[in-house]
Amino acid sequence: MKVNRVLVLTNMYPHGESQKGIFVKEFVDTMNSSEKFELDVLSIDIYSKSYKNYIFSFIYLLNKIKSKKYNIINVHFGLSIIPVLMLLPFIRYQNIRIITTLHGSDLMGSRIVNLISNLAVLVSESTIVVSKEMCSFIFKSLREKAHVIPCGVDLSFTYSSRPNWNKKNVLNLIFPSDPARKEKKYSLFNDVVFKLEQSGIRVKVHIFKDLS
Repeated sequence: MKVNRVLVLTNMYPHGESQKGIFVKEFVDTMNSSEKFELDVLSIDIYSKSYKNYIFSFIYLLNKIKSKKYNIINVHFGLSIIPVLMLLPFIRYQNIRIITTLHGSDLMGSRIVNLISNLAVLVSESTIVVSKEMCSFIFKSLREKAHVIPCGVDLSFTYSSRPNWNKKNVLNLIFPSDPARKEKKYSLFNDVVFKLEQSGIRVKVHIFKDLS
């Protein structure tokens, strides 16, 4: 059986007490559970939080792809494409395919970040976006490369309704990002909380700013 060796290049991955990018780790763990894939991770932000690190990380990327024969580089988040662009001729020479996964603020954020993310789409064989709405932020000439695959969907989880659940209990809800980030649409989350409270359910909100 052919094993696809994939290098996941990301600017968000849990380490230490930080759970930022937990969904990337869950993706890696799921893919590694298959005999068809073997995934390694190169986390850009583990070395430094500076934007300069996107440039200097090409050294770590070069060492990785020289030390092991990879079939695919899976870039997570648009800015993570920067070290790939710096090594693009060598990556092409090595016949390594590039697949980019875009998560939202890389396309829907500032103009410069959107531009870099579209460059990622341009040089990638295909691109994964986590929602259909994101496609409108990709240049029209590149949209045919985009494939919608929701992120964070656990296929092993099944929801069971609880008709006997006591409304006197407190319902704990988690918002997994910074409410100040407009693209995370905290207002919609707030609307849900309001409707629950209007129906007589006590809600306790927990905010984890670094999960996404």
